[in-house]
Formats: sequence, C-alpha cells, structure tokens
Amino acid sequence: MEDKLPVYWLKAGKLMESLPADKMRERFSDRKFLRTVSIDPAAPHPIPKTKGLIAPCTVEYEKDGQKGKRKLNTIGVRQVYNQPGRWTIFGGI
Repeated sequence: MEDKLPVYWLKAGKLMESLPADKMRERFSDRKFLRTVSIDPAAPHPIPKTKGLIAPCTVEYEKDGQKGKRKLNTIGVRQVYNQPGRWTIFGGI
C-alpha cells in the first residue's frame, strides 16, 4: 500500500523512526504541516532510558483551509543509532 501513497507520507515517516507511510497518513491526514516556526532549547527526557531529549517547538499547519500554529511541548528526539549528527522523532506528537 505504501508505494501508492504520496511521497510526503514516506518522507515524514522517516522523520518518525521510519513509521510506515500508511500509519503517518492515518495519524496526520487531518492537517498539513507547513513549517517549523521555532525550536526551544532541548531538555533531558524525563525517562532517562530513552536516551533522548525533549525538544519543544512551534509548528504552523493548515486544516480545513485555515492556517494555525501549535506549540508542541513533548516532542521526544534522539540520535539515530550509528549516525552522528542525525536525529529522529520518537514520540510526543
């Protein structure tokens, strides 16, 4: 099924620990994310065994033809295994 979905679902899934495109569409098809407006300083994740950080950010989106902004305070990020400088989102959206 994934090969028939628009490529943006595939790309977005790669940002979320390779979540399949059909799952991305299922979770986020009600809105279109336009851009990241700001990223606040990261803080240690409250669960240390995640080996991640909390990276609050504000995103701009479009839903039903209207633009809006949303503050996401619980975005969990961590480095991609064996790929220094690369990060992935593992939760909080």
